[in-house]
Amino acid sequence: MSDIKFGVPCSKLKEITKDCEIPCTDEAEAMALAAGTWFAGKEPVIYMQNSGLGHIVDVVTSLYKPYEIPLPKLILSVRCKPYHHKFMCGITKKLLDLLEYKNVEMIIQDEKD
Repeated sequence: MSDIKFGVPCSKLKEITKDCEIPCTDEAEAMALAAGTWFAGKEPVIYMQNSGLGHIVDVVTSLYKPYEIPLPKLILSVRCKPYHHKFMCGITKKLLDLLEYKNVEMIIQDEKD
């Protein structure tokens, strides 16, 4: 299977995602497209900031889990600064665990970002 990358553009992931086939307008759209890609026999890879995890909860719980679709590999940019990212930073790992998301590559952003 070949990988197909989907996601919301992120300046901190631009080197990793420069070969992205399908940029998306939001994280739920990326997850929905990834599900279709999996059904087509391809291996989807999703990328997003950790602040976008809240946007994928419904897609994971109403599409992926009930229909036993494997969650795609996730490349996650984790931001803890500036201040408005602090709360999501603190719950990112817990949220991934609740969603039973195992195939995650976390890229922790520099403290000054």
